[in-house]
Amino acid sequence: MLKAAIVGLGRWGQVLVDSVQGKSDAIEFTKKHGLSLDSDYAAMLKDPSIDAVVLATPHQQHADQIIAASKVGKHIFVEKPFTLTKASAAKSVAAADKAGVVLALGHNRRFLPAVLELKSRLKAGALGTILHAELNHSGASGLQFRPDNWRADRKEDRKS
Repeated sequence: MLKAAIVGLGRWGQVLVDSVQGKSDAIEFTKKHGLSLDSDYAAMLKDPSIDAVVLATPHQQHADQIIAASKVGKHIFVEKPFTLTKASAAKSVAAADKAGVVLALGHNRRFLPAVLELKSRLKAGALGTILHAELNHSGASGLQFRPDNWRADRKEDRKS
């Protein structure tokens, strides 16, 4: 069984834990009797009982967290967006490759029927040569973010 640490126990981090804890024979989040809470990422990475980290953290932190986990041989599952720049994404992938660890990206909408249809049409060449693509995802949940919430920080949308 893969022993994982969740980093970021906000709303989505709790959803990730609840989706597998006590329900999977393949993965469980640290410790046999509940979760151990800590605020020291570096100390957690040194824990030999942890095989993998799941990152449900602010986007700006992903690249550094991926690189640090890779350096100590921890497998990584990171929530979207992967990183905020192409350069930081390349460094993150290179670190995981060098360490020989699994690096996976979570995106809960990838199995939506519309996304699967688009993927199928792209693969079949049914859309011709793509010259430009612009996507927008909107929803009412964004209106609920308070100004002091990290998700409302424009720096989390792009690298400043």
